[in-house]
Amino acid sequence: MFFRSACCTLLFLLCIAALPSLARAQQTPPDYPLEMARLLGQLRSYSQERNATFQLLGNGSLDLFAPETLTPSARTLVNTSLDGILMESYFYGWEMKDDEATPPEARLAWSSALTAAQQLNQPLFNIDYCRSTAAVADSYQKNRQAGFVSLAAPNRQLTKLPQKTQRSNRSDVSRLAQAKNFLVLLNPEEFASRSLYLAALRACAFDLLIIDPTFNSSPLTPDEVRSLKRKPQGGQRLVLAYLSIAEAEDYRPYWQKDWKQSPPAWLVAANPDWVGNFKVRYWQSGWQQLLFGSRNAQLDRILSTDFDGAMLDVVDGYQYFLDNPDVQ
Repeated sequence: MFFRSACCTLLFLLCIAALPSLARAQQTPPDYPLEMARLLGQLRSYSQERNATFQLLGNGSLDLFAPETLTPSARTLVNTSLDGILMESYFYGWEMKDDEATPPEARLAWSSALTAAQQLNQPLFNIDYCRSTAAVADSYQKNRQAGFVSLAAPNRQLTKLPQKTQRSNRSDVSRLAQAKNFLVLLNPEEFASRSLYLAALRACAFDLLIIDPTFNSSPLTPDEVRSLKRKPQGGQRLVLAYLSIAEAEDYRPYWQKDWKQSPPAWLVAANPDWVGNFKVRYWQSGWQQLLFGSRNAQLDRILSTDFDGAMLDVVDGYQYFLDNPDVQ
């Protein structure tokens, strides 16, 4: 009896002693950049199992190539998961202001990541936000000199075709690395009808179209997507669908009205810069189940609609958690 009592007492004391370390273990935050690298790897594997030519373009992914962000093995995972890197405001659009030149010291902060990405032969795309004639001309010139495929977008909402484009290309484009120019048009609200919107896309000469998979919340059909894959001047082009992987959007089919009052565990906070967008814990299974793995998941819908790939937005979503350590 005494032996059993002593053992119970000892076990109790050991458990009490272990509580602080257990608490610390529970409070240890995830490795946010690594979790993003893992998510990219999952999206790559899942999509290519279903379409071996499906391509992924990562918006905000450049900093994952910086030596200080990820280990070499994790950078390799990112590199093999993506077919290209999309940047924003490298030369114009600084601090969310159209036509505002990005200062050289800001570009210097991207230098190590940019060098690493270039050494890995990652295709680099850049959207500058500018509309004045001088800024647009300067943007295209600087991007050409830097070796970037670029777009001078007339507004940050990406609602319009640009007034000036780079020279057209008649060659077939089947890989992101072959593209000479591109268009991002995510909000077709200025088009009076679906038919006018699709006609404008068919008539534009870009090698790469990045569009929302819906028009006014109605999904595009496989036939509509396929009709966009031929350039008017001749030659095949790529059509990629927009997919946010680190923010939820309250205008998507998966959104439930009661989430703002009773949010799921993966939903964090509203993005003050974009109405209707919400930060998410992108490493949690609840969110990832909405991204891929079932008939109605976002990536699965894109795959079934015959897009050539997806533009993954908010790949830099890990930065929110690094900047807000109280949020886990």
